[in-house]
Amino acid sequence: MATISSGSEPSTTELVLKTIAPRAPLNLLARPRLSADAADYRDRQVTLVQAPAGYGKTSLLAQWRREHLARGIAVAWLLADERDDGERLLRALVQAVRAGCARPAFGSLLLDSAIASVGELDGATGWLAEIALLSVDVVLIVDEAERLPAAGAEMLAYVLHNAPQNLRIVVAARRGLEAPLADLLTYGQGTLVGPDALRFQLDETIALIGNRFGARVDADACARLFEVTDGWPLGLQLALAAMAHAADPRKAIETIASGPGSLREHLVGALIANLPPEDDAFLTRISAVDMLHPELCQALTGNEETPERLARLVRETPVFITVEDSAWCRLHTVVRDALRVRLARLPAAEREELHARAMRWLVGWGMIEEAARHAHAAGQHRRAYELAERSLHDAVRQGHLSVVLDWLDLLPEWELEQRPRLRLAAAWALAVGQRHEEAQRQVERILAGPAVGAELRYECAL
Repeated sequence: MATISSGSEPSTTELVLKTIAPRAPLNLLARPRLSADAADYRDRQVTLVQAPAGYGKTSLLAQWRREHLARGIAVAWLLADERDDGERLLRALVQAVRAGCARPAFGSLLLDSAIASVGELDGATGWLAEIALLSVDVVLIVDEAERLPAAGAEMLAYVLHNAPQNLRIVVAARRGLEAPLADLLTYGQGTLVGPDALRFQLDETIALIGNRFGARVDADACARLFEVTDGWPLGLQLALAAMAHAADPRKAIETIASGPGSLREHLVGALIANLPPEDDAFLTRISAVDMLHPELCQALTGNEETPERLARLVRETPVFITVEDSAWCRLHTVVRDALRVRLARLPAAEREELHARAMRWLVGWGMIEEAARHAHAAGQHRRAYELAERSLHDAVRQGHLSVVLDWLDLLPEWELEQRPRLRLAAAWALAVGQRHEEAQRQVERILAGPAVGAELRYECAL
């Protein structure tokens, strides 16, 4: 099998959401030592931000984005994920520049020609060349880069090593950046922002709490909270939220300081414990989905007041990452993981109903592959396979190869036997991913099946 046509470029909600920057948190404290214009970062073409979850990486990126925009520099934003193999990452990079630089035609020829060159870096080279021809300086910000698969990580490393003069790149990840980018760090082309730099210092902690509570919390209490959290940014934000819901914020600090178990679990628990039971139940149930929309949350809960509840919690708690100029948002990973532990304790029937409601809403929005995943989680396997069959052939045409391969692991052999077009999508994904022997085996099984039409035989022959 050879390459396939890229078809029409994807305009899915998912791809657009990946390239819309989050809003800066309401209570963001801009720290001068971490300004994009600070001496450590001002003249570096590559900046790597690496720290565990909850260290404020995304908040810092949002701060830097705002600072660059204020200086008239275009900013392209990209949220990476596990499905961003070479083709999908290239499409996302193109979309990021279109959105961030107001260049709707950027990359049109690139997507029509080079995107099928999986295993090579022609697409990335073309993207860099087109960036170099822009008449503006560009900052590319890539968040959650640790989620990239090997092919996507290789392409990102290539882009980092070959950036033109008008392109600066900021990459954030939980881990894994130092080794592939060691040469950039060693020779001064890049700089690394680690956990120690991201932690709040004592004076910053006092300023953060003072901005929120004024004289109600004295310096000693601030120092106590700093000692307990060790300057962990999300820990401080969760503590502030718990303090805001308590009658006496100083007593809330003592409660947090004396709590048993994991600090993260305790801080999330302290926040939720101070919320009304209805908010607790709401957060637990919406954690079933990755991306949140007011109408999706209403579909999950069946409550007409849900959009107002979501908007209030977004305003009053630090657990959401919101998207600029969009109704979409998501839960912070640390909080979502803690809430999903609670979700797993709900009766199986209730969890399955939540996934079924998510599936129906996502189908209505045309997010078919994501709907298929929720159908599978709801135990509606036949429906999941029907939806997968509807979406996966287009996923191959649009370069979402890892999506197809994920489903190949989920689909039982007997189901593939009944759905030759689903098997054909898997064969295309394997072939484009250079796994030719596996692709050939899938094609042979299609041709060995009953009632194989001429159109299907033609596609198999390609």
